[in-house]
Amino acid sequence: MKKSSGGKAVRYNKWGYIFLIPFIVVFVVFQLVPLVNTIYNSFFENYMSGLTQVGPRFVGLDNYKALFSSGDIWVYFKNTMAIKYEIHYLPNAGGNEETRRFAHIFEQTAMTDKQMISRIARHSSLSEGDVAAVLMQLRDIIEEDLQEGRRINIPEIGYLSLSVDLDMDDLKPDNKVRAEYVSVRGIKFRPNADLLKQVKHHTHFEKSLYTSRSYPFSEDALKEKIREYLKHNRSINRKVLEAEFHIRKQTALNWLKKLEKSGFLIKEGSRNAPVYFLAEE
Repeated sequence: MKKSSGGKAVRYNKWGYIFLIPFIVVFVVFQLVPLVNTIYNSFFENYMSGLTQVGPRFVGLDNYKALFSSGDIWVYFKNTMAIKYEIHYLPNAGGNEETRRFAHIFEQTAMTDKQMISRIARHSSLSEGDVAAVLMQLRDIIEEDLQEGRRINIPEIGYLSLSVDLDMDDLKPDNKVRAEYVSVRGIKFRPNADLLKQVKHHTHFEKSLYTSRSYPFSEDALKEKIREYLKHNRSINRKVLEAEFHIRKQTALNWLKKLEKSGFLIKEGSRNAPVYFLAEE
């Protein structure tokens, strides 16, 4: 496109392309080239096995076949997803009649022993039998060292140690404490600092739309919340109690039924999607 100005023609198209050059350079260097390089390397076998370099050796589509046939792709997919959490409430925390909030996460199902052994074997030069034998030996070492009161360091993972209980009358003097009063409570785990750092950096959270545990409302407190809500909204329903008031589905249904029966709310709408209005008070 040209525009005449004082007898001189200005080419706006040329300047548009010039302004795009920095973006194009950054995109090619930091996006396109790494992407093409990743795709290229995906057709090769190239990794370290201990101190031995394996590859690079062209394997074609074998890496993709192994990825989709092993089931690990779903593990990687889950690892990129945010962890769902909800807010739970602890009434009368510390005995001061205050309600304390804490986050509760929805944990995924743990892998079975066989799944873990198979996964480790696929990512190492060991067979499943070798992996199983190493894990069994590690378990024996942990059991033996803990029984001897040792603190155990598992390289790149963290430390294990015993926690103990003292089961005796608080009024009994120290010189009357016998060995049988001391018992094992559990096994403590303190993660490796770098492991904890990496987990913190790569873990993301997302609030769940619904809750698995209800806030402990009294009837009067819930009525007050509903009145406040209906000042700004025409009606209320079960989903609102779940999302806004942090009440479980069944508990929300029970509350709505009770408040309708008491005459506080009026129920309207279809059977499958009822809505509730504040009754005249």
